[in-house]
Amino acid sequence: MIKDFKKEKSQTGLFDFTPTSILMDVNKNVIINNNKTSNIDMNENSKIGMSPLRGRGFTMMEVLLGLFIVSLIGLVIFEFQFNIFKIESILNGSLDASYESSKAVKVLAKEIREANIGNDGSFPVLTATDDEFVFFSDINNDGLREKIRYVLSDRYLKKQISKFEGTPPSYTEYGEPKNVINYLVNDIQPVFIYYDSSYDGSSAPLLSPVNILQIRLVKIILEIDKDDAKAPAPIRAETNVMIRNLKDNR
Repeated sequence: MIKDFKKEKSQTGLFDFTPTSILMDVNKNVIINNNKTSNIDMNENSKIGMSPLRGRGFTMMEVLLGLFIVSLIGLVIFEFQFNIFKIESILNGSLDASYESSKAVKVLAKEIREANIGNDGSFPVLTATDDEFVFFSDINNDGLREKIRYVLSDRYLKKQISKFEGTPPSYTEYGEPKNVINYLVNDIQPVFIYYDSSYDGSSAPLLSPVNILQIRLVKIILEIDKDDAKAPAPIRAETNVMIRNLKDNR
């Protein structure tokens, strides 16, 4: 068949191609058609998969709204952390004040418990009011009893000491006051309350002005608040001190 086809071409001269050229042209057309089909498919796929918003940028309103939301979230987080730090600071301040006051109360109670007759022969207690207590006690174990004054002044419980010295010996003027307990808010609540020998835990205190000869027990009440304009509520410290050397059954 192929031989006759070639022979016909050579005899007539009407055809200038061979089966090989026909195959090449057919292949070329197939390739071209395939490319067109691929292009059509890609275009169709692109149209199908393309979002209506593709290529669209953010508007100024959208940008401003996003910035506002981010700023609002940041503000909420900052406020939350600030409140945590604030509460922690307040609690730490209250705990520090409570700890320092607890140590001072222990010292105060020990000194009052050991109150005794002064080296000049005075009664162990000199002054007993709601906000002031003066007594004699050997606080440095030197055999001489100091005259000790505790007084509430400007939210501070202050301590002053007078020593028994000189020739002839006598009690000197009080030394410089020292703050022993800070942040007191005993505006109404007395710091010192006094009881006689009948105290049983529920007895009424001695009435003011107190007869110092009847004092046998001293109740100390301290209300402590580093910042009374803010929470938490004041811390209350309370202790009872029996004066050993004034016991009726000693």
